[in-house]
Amino acid sequence: MYFLSSMKENSLPNALHHRVVDEGGVEQLVAVSQLAKRCLSLNGDERPTMKEVAIELEELKRSFAQPRAEDKYEGTKVKLCEPSEAYRGNDSVVGQES
Repeated sequence: MYFLSSMKENSLPNALHHRVVDEGGVEQLVAVSQLAKRCLSLNGDERPTMKEVAIELEELKRSFAQPRAEDKYEGTKVKLCEPSEAYRGNDSVVGQES
């Protein structure tokens, strides 16, 4: 009940162990939590079968295993709305001496 009420109140990270929160991204936590919520349904007809759970977890694993752009360039901060160094209004190009 604590898990379900935490989801309802949007305070799920408080209900989970800090390592779980730190290791997974928000998208992962939400996806797995929604699956867990379905598994906890009091109505048996609303609960997924173990086979469905296994398939969905495998799909989630596959989808989150692919590197996302922000993971691939972690630590690199680029603002897309700002001009790069090469186009700051001077005639020199970065890496070339004038």
